[in-house]
Amino acid sequence: MGFLGKRRDKSSTLTFCDLDAYYTPHVQIVSQIIDGDEHNTSAACHADLRSIPSYSPVICTGKLVPRPRRIQDALEFGDHKGVEPKYPMDNLWDLKLRQIRPLNQFPKDIVVSKGQIWAAKQRHLAMRFDRLLRDRIRFRDFLTATAREQLRIHRFEEIETPMLFKSTPEGAREFLVPTRRPGYAYALPQSPQQYKQLLMAGGFRQYFQFARCFRDEDLRADRQPEFTQLDIEMSFATGADVRRAVENLIRALFRRLRHKFGTTNVAGGVRHPTIANPEQLKEAEAALKEDPKNPPP
Repeated sequence: MGFLGKRRDKSSTLTFCDLDAYYTPHVQIVSQIIDGDEHNTSAACHADLRSIPSYSPVICTGKLVPRPRRIQDALEFGDHKGVEPKYPMDNLWDLKLRQIRPLNQFPKDIVVSKGQIWAAKQRHLAMRFDRLLRDRIRFRDFLTATAREQLRIHRFEEIETPMLFKSTPEGAREFLVPTRRPGYAYALPQSPQQYKQLLMAGGFRQYFQFARCFRDEDLRADRQPEFTQLDIEMSFATGADVRRAVENLIRALFRRLRHKFGTTNVAGGVRHPTIANPEQLKEAEAALKEDPKNPPP
């Protein structure tokens, strides 16, 4: 199951089409009319594939076979030196199509082109067709999972604190949530530290949380109404203990990131995290061996 890519018709009897299933290995659909097919099933399936618009969600049934390595090499690196591979090596498969069924039809009035800017109401399309946006979301997920793993190794516990609390005026205005009782309202927390004293006094020696913070302020380039921060709290700790915990976490994050993500430069000198291809990973490993104290960006 996944979304159809652009169809490539090689002849009237042979068609190729990518299946974008995101987290699964890259699959290429191969549809071919087989001579001597007494039930004409291959011809009917072939016609079904050609009738479905590109980018439509589909369910496909067929025989999955690994693509020959020599074809992988030609596709990934052959005559395209310097071009970033789109998919990992040893991760390419052909699906010999037997049956295909559309779950929905992609609208014909939507034009998909490279570098297209999508309106806010088409955010779902932006996530589907903007690889940088998808990789940024996956980057955030990878950071969160790695941080959780490392903090638990060092005996931190994850604790969730309430989102609704009494108003505690600080430096910024608060979002107020009305209740059914006249004159009473909750406030969304500006920061999770409001609960730190309660938990520390309750015997939780060290804990962490990915806390949502809310501030009712005007939007600026460096300000937004809600954001997430990693909050680490420790009791009976010295400054050296805190520095050691943070250094261990940052070191582990960079070590893991180096094996998963690279960077891509876009307009204005902005750099975005992208899921690294094999060549980027090799370059990062080589640079780290040459200068372990200054890892590649």
